[in-house]
Amino acid sequence: QRPCVVCTGEHPEFRCSKIVNSSLKDRRDIVAAANLCWNCLAPRHRVSECRSERTCAKCSRRHHTLLHLTNVTHGMG
Repeated sequence: QRPCVVCTGEHPEFRCSKIVNSSLKDRRDIVAAANLCWNCLAPRHRVSECRSERTCAKCSRRHHTLLHLTNVTHGMG
């Protein structure tokens, strides 16, 4: 297993305590700064290229549940 790109620990990024224990804003900032996929939180690809079929457990959209924004409308306009 490769080291976590956020903290170099021996775990996948979605289990990284630096991400999990941060505020939502900080989680989103960490993921963006580390260029992680917003869907699976893995490095080296974007959400548009993500092969994971998992989606947010709260809204079923293509972002990780840890990055889910509450009280946001996803409609047009």
